[in-house]
Amino acid sequence: MYQRDTILKMIEQAAGYIYRSGIMRQNRRLQEALELLNQAIRQLLGLNSKLLQGLSAVEVLKLLSKNGTADVGKSLVLGELMQAQAAVLQDAGEQEAARRLLLKSAEILLSVRASDEGAGYREELDPRIDALLDQAGKAPRKAELLQLEWAYYIEGERFGRAEDTLFFLLGELEKEGRHVERNAMLEEGIRIYEGWLGLPAEKLESGNLSADEVRQSLAELKDLKSNFSRNP
Repeated sequence: MYQRDTILKMIEQAAGYIYRSGIMRQNRRLQEALELLNQAIRQLLGLNSKLLQGLSAVEVLKLLSKNGTADVGKSLVLGELMQAQAAVLQDAGEQEAARRLLLKSAEILLSVRASDEGAGYREELDPRIDALLDQAGKAPRKAELLQLEWAYYIEGERFGRAEDTLFFLLGELEKEGRHVERNAMLEEGIRIYEGWLGLPAEKLESGNLSADEVRQSLAELKDLKSNFSRNP
């Protein structure tokens, strides 16, 4: 309980910065809003947002961890601050920079969620992850983020989103020339879809996927697998 209370207090403190930056956004004082959020990030991590933008999600996670243990509180706060930064950048017309921030933040929070430390904080993590991914829209993702999304949607039985993510992931792995990993994902996808065929139709439909779509996609995955076997 103490740890959760501490985390919620950290989020509340960050909310003050985010609220003030929102007022600045409304008054089109966008540079001031970015500087305020940068100050909050510097207090949290000890580095400014320009340096943060140059780091990968994996590198940021290392900064947010101690002895290999993820700091859930700092990760949540950073996610809030990065999302607020993205909103300011969108107002400034810097759409691509905003999307990169949103996707990096989503990857950080999904990674924390998958860790032992994040297991008890799904209630705080999940709505923030969904908001980041929805705000980023259909912006291209790297394979590492798509793999995290795939696992996230499967766990939540959001079958339609899982299906979209899987095919995006297969395409990205092919684009990056990661053929062994792509083959492994084909095998995993086939296994998952065969399991979905045994689910009641209403359960699939509640996750935005029909039994017919499962059968069609399963056949497509098997074709892709067969093609790979003939042309490795």
